[in-house]
Amino acid sequence: MKNVRLLVVSYLFPPAGGIGVQRVLSWARYLPAQGFDVSVLAAKNPSVPTLDPALVAAVPPEVEVVRTWSLEAPYKLRQRLWNRLGGKKSPEAAKAQPARDSWVKGMVRRVLSPDPEVAWTPGAKRAAERIVLGKGIDAVVVSAPPFSAFLVGNWLKRRFPHVRYVADFRDEWLDFYLNAFEYGRHPAIRRRAAAIEAETVHLADLSLSITQSCVERIRSRYPDLPGSRFACLPNGYDPAAFEGFRARSRPDGRIRVAHAGTVYPHSTPRYYFDGLESLPEQERGRFETHFIGRVTEEERSVFAGRDLRIVERGFLPQAEAIRELEEADVLLLTMTD
Repeated sequence: MKNVRLLVVSYLFPPAGGIGVQRVLSWARYLPAQGFDVSVLAAKNPSVPTLDPALVAAVPPEVEVVRTWSLEAPYKLRQRLWNRLGGKKSPEAAKAQPARDSWVKGMVRRVLSPDPEVAWTPGAKRAAERIVLGKGIDAVVVSAPPFSAFLVGNWLKRRFPHVRYVADFRDEWLDFYLNAFEYGRHPAIRRRAAAIEAETVHLADLSLSITQSCVERIRSRYPDLPGSRFACLPNGYDPAAFEGFRARSRPDGRIRVAHAGTVYPHSTPRYYFDGLESLPEQERGRFETHFIGRVTEEERSVFAGRDLRIVERGFLPQAEAIRELEEADVLLLTMTD
């Protein structure tokens, strides 16, 4: 039996770092041994806050990775420009120029819709077409966010109806993702997102998501489609990343709590901090909490002025982050949604 020729379309791929690359990286790493000839199409210059070049070594040599340019500003510049347009401002500034901010930001959202990464899709479509034709691709998997990547998959399905199309929702889009991030909280973005999701789900031969509740939420919006068109594929974990994992003792005698991942408003440690601060001083002093990953600007105020032992390690490459976990007594996961 011949191998399945698979094209994975993902804006995010190593050397980009963080949680957004792990799912697709694992597919590229393990699917070749399961009878797949894997090609990956990714952004050459993704606008991302973190890089982890060591992850590139996990991509098997037989996996072809094609990278195309995105017409975006680098991440830090993009954030500064957005903030100057009013993405981040004091209440006083918001009152002083609400009309200007609303008009300018609204125009940006109408042009870069459903997300800024849509600037990658024109070049990605051309590259995807070349890969499908050149390699005789049997199936395409598009993984999102950014959800504009589905525009590439939808275009390919119309261009090559015989190619199987799988849409992978790493986050539930309309109810969670749009509300979780400031850029998506705009009527124009929501209308565009709803239209793209409907087109995607109807064109895809299979729509995946990471939890059963996400699958059910997406499926509930499309009662005309059979349940066989939806499936749950959990994230799991990569055993190879934890080979040799062992607990490491420390001489300080404290209880070390470790949080790995970006701190967003929907994963705020506010209530964890409040709980610690409610303890008697002697008990509270035994805890030391390490944050491994970025803390978003929206959550900076949550950390300020706390009478707690807090250590911010910032973003670390995966191997270093895992070593930090080895030295922890307790791992912390916070979600408020």
